[in-house]
Amino acid sequence: MRNYLQDYQTGGIDKLKEINFYQPKSELTQYQQSLEEYFRQNPVASINEASSKIEALTGIARSPTRVREFFKSLGIERRKIGMIPAKADPDIQDKFKKEELEPRLEEAKQGKRAVFFVDAAHFVLAPYR
Repeated sequence: MRNYLQDYQTGGIDKLKEINFYQPKSELTQYQQSLEEYFRQNPVASINEASSKIEALTGIARSPTRVREFFKSLGIERRKIGMIPAKADPDIQDKFKKEELEPRLEEAKQGKRAVFFVDAAHFVLAPYR
């Protein structure tokens, strides 16, 4: 109450309307522009990698959670990395391409066959109506 009275005496109602709460600022904000440019040109595979890269560039160590929040404030999104199926055999794929796919594509070019490509993730066994 005493603080409010002193504020009123020094600045009136306008002084009471001011919000003077402590709002901590990250040390990374001074490097914000250079870090954003660096990570947009050199994307990282993980938050841990980004954390170690930030420490190497600025000398400021931050936890993965804080780095994730910092990236979010910059508008940098995490992307998941896709994987090649472990059972993919290049020799079998090459054999299929040369012995089965290419002859069928040649027949399709000549008008003897119709070829349809289907996304394996969205394959539907029933015909469309």
